[in-house]
Amino acid sequence: MPAGEVVPPWIAIARAKIGQHEKIYNKKLRDWLKSDGHALGDPAKLPWCGDFC
Repeated sequence: MPAGEVVPPWIAIARAKIGQHEKIYNKKLRDWLKSDGHALGDPAKLPWCGDFC
């Protein structure tokens, strides 16, 4: 990341999720996706990246 780059908050959140496997981090991802009051379901069965967007 270039020095002085301004990163929108949602991009910072998305970058923090890189590498979180849907089965290994299932509960953590499920809880995070539900935190806005909506979720598609099990991140191991559905593309949770779309739920994030």
